[in-house]
Amino acid sequence: MKRRVDARTRKGRLEQLFAAFFVAGMACAAQGPGPLYTLSTVTGTDPSNLSGRGGAESLAQDRQRNLYIGQRGGGVLKIDPTGKVIPVAGRGVPGFSTDGAPGTIQLGGSIGVAVDDNGVLYIADTDHHRVLKMMVGGAVTTFAGTGVFDGTGDGGPATAASIAQPFGLALDRQGNLYIGEYGGCRVRRVGTDGVISTYAGTGKFGYNGDGIRAKNANLCPWGLAFDEAGDLYIGDYGGYRVRKVTPDGMIHTVAGTGKGGYNGDGIPATRANISSATGVSVDRAGNLFIADGQNQRVRKVTPDGMISTVAGTGVLGILLGDGRAATLSQLTYPVGVLADNAGNLYIADGRVRTVDNKGKLKTIQGFETSDDGGSASTAQLCYPTGIALDSDRNIYVTDTAGRRVRKIDQQGLIHTVAGDGEQGYAGDGIAATEAPLNDPRGIAVDGEGNLYIADAGNNRIRKVGSDGMISTVAGTGAAGFSGDGGNASSAQLSNPTGVALDGKGNLDIADTGNNRIRKVTPDGIIVTIAGAGAAGYGGDGGAATDAQLSSPSSITVDAAGNLYIADTENHVVREVLAKGIITTVAGTGIQGRSDDGGFATASMLFAPVSVAVDEEGTLFIADESRIRRLRRGDTIDTVAGSGGYNYYDYVDGGPGFILALLAPQGMAFDGAGNFYFSDVDLSGGQNTRVRKATVLRSSGFGAPPVILPQAIVNAANLSRAPVAPGELVALFGTDLGPPAGASAKADASGKIGTNLAGVRVLFDGIPAPVLYAQSYQINAIVPFGITPKNGVQVQVEYSGNRSAAASVTVAEAAPAVFTLNPPSPRGGKAAVLNQDGTINSPDNPAAVGSVVVIYATGAGQMQPAIPDGKIATDTSAKPALPVSVLFNYATSGEVLYAGPAPGNVAGVLQINARVPELFCGVPNCHPDLKAISVIVGIGKPDPSNDPNGIVPVAKYRSQVLTTIAVR
Repeated sequence: MKRRVDARTRKGRLEQLFAAFFVAGMACAAQGPGPLYTLSTVTGTDPSNLSGRGGAESLAQDRQRNLYIGQRGGGVLKIDPTGKVIPVAGRGVPGFSTDGAPGTIQLGGSIGVAVDDNGVLYIADTDHHRVLKMMVGGAVTTFAGTGVFDGTGDGGPATAASIAQPFGLALDRQGNLYIGEYGGCRVRRVGTDGVISTYAGTGKFGYNGDGIRAKNANLCPWGLAFDEAGDLYIGDYGGYRVRKVTPDGMIHTVAGTGKGGYNGDGIPATRANISSATGVSVDRAGNLFIADGQNQRVRKVTPDGMISTVAGTGVLGILLGDGRAATLSQLTYPVGVLADNAGNLYIADGRVRTVDNKGKLKTIQGFETSDDGGSASTAQLCYPTGIALDSDRNIYVTDTAGRRVRKIDQQGLIHTVAGDGEQGYAGDGIAATEAPLNDPRGIAVDGEGNLYIADAGNNRIRKVGSDGMISTVAGTGAAGFSGDGGNASSAQLSNPTGVALDGKGNLDIADTGNNRIRKVTPDGIIVTIAGAGAAGYGGDGGAATDAQLSSPSSITVDAAGNLYIADTENHVVREVLAKGIITTVAGTGIQGRSDDGGFATASMLFAPVSVAVDEEGTLFIADESRIRRLRRGDTIDTVAGSGGYNYYDYVDGGPGFILALLAPQGMAFDGAGNFYFSDVDLSGGQNTRVRKATVLRSSGFGAPPVILPQAIVNAANLSRAPVAPGELVALFGTDLGPPAGASAKADASGKIGTNLAGVRVLFDGIPAPVLYAQSYQINAIVPFGITPKNGVQVQVEYSGNRSAAASVTVAEAAPAVFTLNPPSPRGGKAAVLNQDGTINSPDNPAAVGSVVVIYATGAGQMQPAIPDGKIATDTSAKPALPVSVLFNYATSGEVLYAGPAPGNVAGVLQINARVPELFCGVPNCHPDLKAISVIVGIGKPDPSNDPNGIVPVAKYRSQVLTTIAVR
């Protein structure tokens, strides 16, 4: 029998559940009283064209010593022996289209590569479950896989077989290709006759012993490599091991204990912990090299079985370290490694690095800096961090990995104002552009145009005068702590990363390594103003000099003289009042990600790295992949950054809070309400930019409405996916409706009207029911009569003016699940009722086998049809396409009812589904979690449309992670 919620649930619990979103069917209340911002790129790489710019992940070399690089983001590059970088395959934009000319195909997000003795290139298109073959002449064809996530087809043609998330590729001396299927937990072999078979792995994730037949071993393969004896080495990513399959088909562990972490070097490799064995390679001498990504190291296992580190310090870092010993240089999640026959070691950690036979590190691809004098809009930066503006609104940027400070003038041209690109220190009293810098970070500009630079690696604060000469204002160059009460130039600092100027001419310094904030007075005397020196968290309510800080990285001062500190490793922001008392103003002290709308001191932060205040004294915080704002009343919200990590969302033009950021660093305001910030790729790719957040302002009464680009989104999660007939949507722009806002009410016939306070929304001329309208936001329902297609024209009418048309794609379905938290592309806790009608939460989880009620939108057409805007009163209508629910990525739940949610506007979908026993056995499925994912699918199962490489799901499915609590 079909199950529905009872009247008590519909009338009581549902109103409580959607109090923040629904008023007679209105979804997604306005973003809030604070101003909205739109994003644009000022300088740096534009992620909409990732060709050659996504992070390097895999490596292969042919007999002519051409190096092939599989790029995260959908491309393959080649570096020839002269060092020239040449695009080889893929358009660089993630997508799917194979077979044809190399430059026209589209590849997925992760790419593995291998090349045979004849120069034939093999490409593992991980996301699309295929291996491609590129002939020397350039033609690309499918070599293995059908695009279906599965492990079937052994004994037949590889082109007719299903493979699951292939990445690692290796060729034996006979020309047979071996494919590491990360998602399929197998290594497959394609013979020279094109027939595929399983060489290792059972298809199950885990570990079940060594000294057994490789086909009987559980594993999770990533990288593959052969040695001279024909042994196959497997980076067993999920097993925290490297396994070896000998020619007789037996499997053994050669490195790793099965536990993640790092417990040292100089010990037998089988006693060493490895955090993530990804890429593997073996040189002619039999040394095994392992990309130990989570440990930020490349490890070496000698033929006698001893392990050591040959590159990386164990600390995640982006700085190049060129010319230094590789063991003293930071890496960024190394995933690929290749030892060539000339004794060179290549490392893919977003860039391509080499370690020569003397152990020195060099970067050969990635992070190139543009020349001076050109347009900033086409320039490339190398990990920009600090941002400052002078009184003429020239922008200064610390190009940290490029070891320079760049200036973008009012004409949009870029120049170097400090640093010669070399790492080091060569004294003062010289032209700043001739002076080496070492990890320049925070910067500040005073009213006379003097520039202050936190030269962190040199343990100094440098000053560039208006005459262009450089000097040191604080620090001796030796890391340490000393000098309070004396001349700042004689004091020791330790890795200072932030600087700020107050209204009295004092220079404040985030002395990060000393866990202190120091102040240099106008007469050059240095003192400590916050932090007792020992790393920790404490002291709120007392003198700031007695408080504990932990790696404070950024500071700012407001007009009243209050100091704000990004207390990074404490995951909080502290305030030091002008009278010297310290308090916490944001963060709980626990690392995490919290939703918007709550009190700032009750919201978790994730290693905040930068703080800034605007002209009105509002505090802004760079919090992992978001920029947060501390509003009046001490509540916190997001002004930029969706919190997601999806290349498709790294775009400009739309409202900042629905677009993705990478890792925002420094911030600076321009005096007109706009701010600039650096946005860097911590994974090592060149996806780094300086961006501008422009405050949205109304043009005044009578101005025509404007719909922003990228700004027609699903109201349940604000995602920019296509919309569907009947879907609740939000539109953002300017002058869209009455400043005070207006909410719809159903009329006497039980319908929401298409004209609300003079506001109409038209989809290809068809009026849509309007749920809410305000200057910057409209919530509406896509008319059921719209035909799915690309390029549907959307316009807004208000006060007799009509906006220019905005284009949106309308699909058959585009489901999204409502959440308890304010709608966000980050997702969150799903809006779910338990079987007893109570709201699902971590404190009130659903039992396995019970029925839960899920609320979504975007199901598409209903049968029989429902009038636009109608408040649902019965359950006779059903979605025209099948509805399914997937729990914990891997298990289908029985759907007992899918249809209108009684009492809510047509377009709100109610799904009653039974929580299943959770299937597991794959890497990203966790049966012991208290909160599990829930994915709503619309349409028949389509294996090629699998979002997680686990099981086939519906053609249309919810894209944003939403979870429910289970027990």
